[in-house]
Amino acid sequence: MKITLIEEDRTELERWVKSRSVGAKQRLRARMVLMTAEGLSTTVIMATLGVSNPTLNKWRNRYLESGVEGLKRKARPARRGYRRCRLTKSKKSWP
Repeated sequence: MKITLIEEDRTELERWVKSRSVGAKQRLRARMVLMTAEGLSTTVIMATLGVSNPTLNKWRNRYLESGVEGLKRKARPARRGYRRCRLTKSKKSWP
């Protein structure tokens, strides 16, 4: 797969890779795209980063479809239907 980065995207992705404030997963996604743009083979990228082929292709395609924004974490809805129950002792007395 071939990816050609515009200078603005390359700068942003390189900043993510160096930043401590960016999450590890986002840094990994940036590295996948940067390494692909550098022309490294799929097998080299998978071995270097420890990712599978489907994962690598997912993030490459997400970048091609949505650019840098596509690599950011998407907000997920809160979990629903989960309740914490509190157990209480009953004050029944037995005869």
